[in-house]
Amino acid sequence: MPDIETDSGAAGAGSAFVPLGRFPVEADREAVADYRLATALAGSDIIPEDVRVPPLFPVIWLGRPDVRDAVYAVLGEDRLPVQTGYRMIFGSDVAEGGRYVMSLGYRALADDRFEFAAIVEAPDTIRVAEMHIEILMIGDGAGGP
Repeated sequence: MPDIETDSGAAGAGSAFVPLGRFPVEADREAVADYRLATALAGSDIIPEDVRVPPLFPVIWLGRPDVRDAVYAVLGEDRLPVQTGYRMIFGSDVAEGGRYVMSLGYRALADDRFEFAAIVEAPDTIRVAEMHIEILMIGDGAGGP
């Protein structure tokens, strides 16, 4: 698993991840309930109710305004980002009410492609999740695709 702070690129594209920041994140009760409802998990037996936080819940942290701002600082806002790949590696369970730190980084791939990696860790540095998203930038940069 790459370390955003020190990865040499051996895991993929041949270039190191550039750190974009560390973001405090929390699995607060209301957000978890909203996620279960929005994904039709509330009241279903897909993920039992005793599993309080669904495994994919950390994905919502990628949509936070401060995280989006960091991503768009790299990509710019004059072209359209299209997600072309995604993978998630699960670590320990996310605890309802748990507080974590998400480290975000990126590396440029070939042909207007970028890979963003987010690593979520508990305060004791136990890895909770690792998310990778590949983005292709399309358009001519002249205000439209």
